[in-house]
Amino acid sequence: MDFQFKIQDPSNPNTTYILEEIIRLIQKGDLKRWRGIYSWTTGKTLSKVFIEDPDVNTFLKSGNVDLVIGLDAITTDYALTELLKLNADYAGFSPKVFHNDICDLFHPKISHFEFESGEHILLVGSGNFTLTGLQTNIEAYTITSGTLDEISSLSVWEDFLAFHSERIRAIDEDAIEKAKKNRIRFARKKKIVEAEIDAEEEVEAQAVQEEVEEIIDTPVAARLGDKSRILISQVPAAGGRWRQIHYNAAVIEQFFQAQANSHQRIFLKEVRLDGSLGPDEVRPVVYSNSNKNYKIEVSSHLESNYPKDGKPIIVLREVGVRNFLYMLIMPDEQPYNSLISFLNENESLGKGVKRVITDSVHLRDIWQDCPLVD
Repeated sequence: MDFQFKIQDPSNPNTTYILEEIIRLIQKGDLKRWRGIYSWTTGKTLSKVFIEDPDVNTFLKSGNVDLVIGLDAITTDYALTELLKLNADYAGFSPKVFHNDICDLFHPKISHFEFESGEHILLVGSGNFTLTGLQTNIEAYTITSGTLDEISSLSVWEDFLAFHSERIRAIDEDAIEKAKKNRIRFARKKKIVEAEIDAEEEVEAQAVQEEVEEIIDTPVAARLGDKSRILISQVPAAGGRWRQIHYNAAVIEQFFQAQANSHQRIFLKEVRLDGSLGPDEVRPVVYSNSNKNYKIEVSSHLESNYPKDGKPIIVLREVGVRNFLYMLIMPDEQPYNSLISFLNENESLGKGVKRVITDSVHLRDIWQDCPLVD
């Protein structure tokens, strides 16, 4: 039996995020079942992990995932809707909820991975099944691996499920009503709304839910002002697939500090020119053997074509290990000329288009009202 203790620390370059640990286990290849018990989750997290991550989604198409999620706090009807959708779309995905009537708070955060080889791995920690819990909070966790005989305490899991079989149930109307109350309660607490939300006003309820999840899942570091590393880079056309932004090896190693085609992920969030935020993006670093390029995809400017004159510029601010805020600036947008002048005046990092690493202090000098550093 092997035991490891780890701390998820967004400030430590040697850290492994809980989400990356889960992806590493999935990449072992012979995983047949992943089950978890978590006190809460969000719809955004479920979508980012199970739909958008290529390794997790590939496993979901053939493997089995069993989740038990608590209803005491945070988990909303939007999250339950996402769980039901995953259940309908993937035969191996089985979600249930815990109806708590026995204690103050249902609060576990555990995953169990079962492999064809007979190996079992327990991941137990403080991080909940939210983007912040899985990737940006400081959290502690342990990994225990061994055979079923070596980890005999796994029987406690089965005992728990059996003991609470009447409380652990499929998602039904009762669960959805409880989850709606979480949304309303949290919205009031965060002063998003001041009056009762009519459960039948679906559009309004959806908008409030998205705001609630934005607060839950936005990293604290993204809201702080400090001196941090900045990458300013031109974006090559890449044969029309330009949002799969190409970088050279030096940029990947020195700025992103990530390994290509691995369990590591780049966590991105767009900041628009008006200061509003885009959705969270969780991306692998992909290395193409055919064209020898490293690629990290972004979601910005999905409706835009590559400009005829001038290369777009991406500006990234590091807010944690492999965690970045970014802005994608087109040639016709106000800060472009200042940014291209800076690139032309400074030595580029590595081969290819102009790419320069600087810091937030210098970025303010280049672009005084940049929303990335305000």
